[in-house]
Parts: sequence; structure tokens; C-alpha cells
Amino acid sequence: VNGDLLASRLDGWKPLDKPGVAVAASPAEELNPVLAGNGAGKLLCVYEKAVDGKSMICAKTIETQ
Repeated sequence: VNGDLLASRLDGWKPLDKPGVAVAASPAEELNPVLAGNGAGKLLCVYEKAVDGKSMICAKTIETQ
């Protein structure tokens, strides 16, 4: 794993989704993730993606079940 971002729902400290759901999985490095939730089951993940020496800010929404 090269810095891929994985997410998992938790029950206390116990992960419910093993090994996790890929939020960002590419050959590039995904770094510095930050999550924000809306309290209604949706999350926003913002992260930095390094490609060919350049840095991009990326975002992805995640809906929990």
C-alpha cells in the first residue's frame, strides 16, 4: 500500500469494515486526509495527492450505511 486512504465504520474501537473501504487508491501518494461529517450519514474526505512532483487537493464524499 503506497499511501492509499481506507475508511471503516467503528463500534467503539472495533472496525466494522475489514480491511476498510478504499477512499483513494491509486499509484499516486494520497496524504493528509481530513474528514468532516454532516450528522446524517455523509462524510467529506479532503486529501492531498502527489503526482509527478506536483501536489493537488482532492475530495470525495462517502455515504455510510
